[in-house]
Amino acid sequence: MWVGSLAGFAFVFAPIAFGRLRGDLDTFAAIVGSSLGALAVLGYVCGAASLVTSAAEIFRTRSRAAIARAGCIVAMLTLVAFSQLAIVPEMFATQESFHGSFNAVAKDDPRRVRYDALHAESSRTYGAVLILGLVAIALSQ
Repeated sequence: MWVGSLAGFAFVFAPIAFGRLRGDLDTFAAIVGSSLGALAVLGYVCGAASLVTSAAEIFRTRSRAAIARAGCIVAMLTLVAFSQLAIVPEMFATQESFHGSFNAVAKDDPRRVRYDALHAESSRTYGAVLILGLVAIALSQ
């Protein structure tokens, strides 16, 4: 569920929302920020459940695949926590520093450059979470 939600967000929701709200970056950023928060909560719940089942399998079978899967899940949870505790708050603070509409800030303004760099870091982080999730699923087979 977590991995599917991440893929749906990245490949369906975000592109459609951006296309529809292209002229309204403030609304787009607010929707995406809220969505990422909800995905993080889903990730914590699904990640915890997956760790419990992986731990049970590790104790039951001593499987290297189960150990690797648990490692992937721990890395996923760590990356999500890093994003939610470090990247996202800084993105919000940077956006607040605009003191107005996102669209009114020039792309070469240092605040906008910083925001765009944080967005890229967030995208890479969630991309890594998605890839780790796909690896964890493959290790379940």
